[in-house]
Amino acid sequence: MSQLTKFMIKATIAVVMTFAGKKYLYQLDHNQIISAAGVLSTITGILFGFILATITVLSSFDSSKGLIGALKQNGVLKGIIGGFFSTGTTLITACLLALISMFAPANFYFALDYYSLLLALSFVIISMITFFWDWKSFSIIIKFL
Repeated sequence: MSQLTKFMIKATIAVVMTFAGKKYLYQLDHNQIISAAGVLSTITGILFGFILATITVLSSFDSSKGLIGALKQNGVLKGIIGGFFSTGTTLITACLLALISMFAPANFYFALDYYSLLLALSFVIISMITFFWDWKSFSIIIKFL
């Protein structure tokens, strides 16, 4: 499955989660949205830093021999790095949506700040789940290095 297909599936799930959240969560005023969006941006930035560091560590090993070489020959390393890229894409999307909610006008045609915050929160939840699974697969490998 390509990275674009994975992202589109995650985006569809995030939109469904946003509409479900709209139904059960109450409307926030703009000051509360700014506070929540700042927290979401911080969380996504930290997790994205872990993603970049992990990709850097995996890319910096000598791939001609050892465990990384074997993973590369079997095609497993490409899948692990692809999973981290996919998670990084959803984290960046969540961060951008949180920034949109911070700077969106409070009196727009619809509550753009509120809905972009809900969508960012949905992407963060999806990213946390995929980050957990990616990190679990990476921690299995790292203990053998």
